[in-house]
Amino acid sequence: MHTTKRKSILPAGNASLLALAAAIGMTLAAASWPASAADPPKDAPPEVSEADRDAMKEDARPPQASIPFAQRSITNWVPDGRKGVYIRAQGRWYYARVVQPCIGLDFATAIGFDTGPMSTFDRYSYLLVDGDRCMLNSVHRSTPPPGRAKPKLPVTPEATPPPAAESTPAPVPAPESPPPTA
Repeated sequence: MHTTKRKSILPAGNASLLALAAAIGMTLAAASWPASAADPPKDAPPEVSEADRDAMKEDARPPQASIPFAQRSITNWVPDGRKGVYIRAQGRWYYARVVQPCIGLDFATAIGFDTGPMSTFDRYSYLLVDGDRCMLNSVHRSTPPPGRAKPKLPVTPEATPPPAAESTPAPVPAPESPPPTA
């Protein structure tokens, strides 16, 4: 029977060197670990108090909305500069904010609503302005755009304006006929 003696990867004298390297590694790991579980590491984010957490809930964005059957239900829209558009659909106002400034939105006379195959306008839809697709960041319920809300005034005798004086419109002169041609 022939047996071969296996050779060690490390010579016998280097085994103590390996043990020394392991001891140094464990010492360094222990030095970087916090003293106790109650002490957070120096670079850990600060803890948030319950009062701060409640305040964050109140300041949270409104929930995302969607407009079903957008091709038939969108009746009006008002641009909000290059950052978004107010949309009137189903008797309600919505606000759609774009991810990046949408060039041409502030002066557009017509826009398109790319809803995809489901015909639902939501944050995954696009605005089409002058041939460009503007990706949406959010769509949520909104108040009417500034300048569109009509104030509700109580009808009282003091608030009723006096009747306007009737005036006759100024006569419109008839257009002159062209000179006869010979």
